Amino acid sequence: MRFWIAMATVVLSVLIAGWIRQWAAWHRYVDRPQGGRKIHTAPIPFGGGIAIVIAWGVGILLWVVFEGWPGRPTVSAMQLTGIVVSCIVLLVGGYMDDRRSMSAWKQVLISVAAIVILLIVDIRLTTLRLPWDGIISFQWARINLGNIAFVWPADILTIAWVLVISYSTKLFDGIDGLVTGMGAIGGFILFAVSLLPTLNQPQNAMIALLFAASCLGILFWNWHPAKIFLGQGGSVLIGHVMAALSIVTGTKVMTTLLVVGIALFDLAWVVFRRAFFEHRSPFSGDQRHIHHRLLDQGLSQRQTAVLLLGISALFGILAILLQTAQKIIALVALLAVCLLLAVTVVLAKQRTSHHRTD
Repeated sequence: MRFWIAMATVVLSVLIAGWIRQWAAWHRYVDRPQGGRKIHTAPIPFGGGIAIVIAWGVGILLWVVFEGWPGRPTVSAMQLTGIVVSCIVLLVGGYMDDRRSMSAWKQVLISVAAIVILLIVDIRLTTLRLPWDGIISFQWARINLGNIAFVWPADILTIAWVLVISYSTKLFDGIDGLVTGMGAIGGFILFAVSLLPTLNQPQNAMIALLFAASCLGILFWNWHPAKIFLGQGGSVLIGHVMAALSIVTGTKVMTTLLVVGIALFDLAWVVFRRAFFEHRSPFSGDQRHIHHRLLDQGLSQRQTAVLLLGISALFGILAILLQTAQKIIALVALLAVCLLLAVTVVLAKQRTSHHRTD
């Protein structure tokens, strides 16, 4: 495995993001600080997600050219192409949304269309390993429609899985570097997991490593103070890719949950609060995500990103070291950490508001 290709991908990612940043600024493809939900004060170019996919794709091409396609691939060329094409669909939809602010349901439909592409190339959640070393199959029925197959309930579960992970990163993209850093961490963790003797999937490992490298390069521009944003397509894309790679890497659902668990907790918290307490659409935005709450308590954007990414990295490392049953315990511990963090920032906010009233 040639790590110089990963390093070259990091450099390519930095350079490509710089070029796209100039192109986006020239074409006024920027996020303007209009409205109460924006925390930046000057227009910032979009396009970070585009740079990730281009750098990742070029890195994969370099790898194939210099090392050749594996004789016994664990990911077929068609599946890898399907992942890239699904990313392009997300980027096109994200570009349209950034330009025209599409409705929430149109955004969801674009994400579902991208997931259907994964199903077409046979990337689906067909089995799940149980804590007691059993395996449950989700291939209860199969319906062939020409060259396309529908597998029940695997396809429905796949759509739900990828959609939830995608929207957790989409809604978590509220401060500089947070979701880009999570993408880099997720790629590195899946890289390490793929090299474990129990899996021994060097091809999957290289694909995940190159994705991490492309995210790491974007982080050069996306870290606070950000000089480029991921855009709607980019923030969805990072969760989409991690979810897809978790399926092709031996269905590493628990591993991915531990990496993005803090973002999933934030998603659940936001949706529950908006739907049941505030009686408004879960898709409506606000500045009450967990990272916004931390900013309210005096943490800087960098401190907030380091704290939340540190939690993600810590539990991601545990996912490498632990077995399936132990990962469930780690997931419960992660939930406890998230709850403790949420309660702390909410109570701190209430005390601050009370003192101001007095």
